[in-house]
Amino acid sequence: MPKRKTSAEVSLETKSGGSDASISSTKENNKNSGSSSSSNVSCNEEDYSTKRARNNAAVKKSREKAKCKKLQYEAEVDELEGEISELEKRELELDEKIESLKKLITDG
Repeated sequence: MPKRKTSAEVSLETKSGGSDASISSTKENNKNSGSSSSSNVSCNEEDYSTKRARNNAAVKKSREKAKCKKLQYEAEVDELEGEISELEKRELELDEKIESLKKLITDG
């Protein structure tokens, strides 16, 4: 059964047109990079910590933005509800006026 290719090998194969030399050189590079794995681990940990810190900051910013937007929507809803209430009062006043005018026309 043939060995499965890693995503890096597939990517290189696609870019290079499928050359076996590029795949074998990738394997050699991977073997050579294993000798300094302790420095890679600390570097990877720093990269991970940095990425996590950036992600945490982005999440915090996103949540604050969403909270602010929600508060703005709630304020707008309150304002519109007040406006609706005023319009309903005005509607009642106008209905009463219409009824009184109809009464004047029919009685007059």
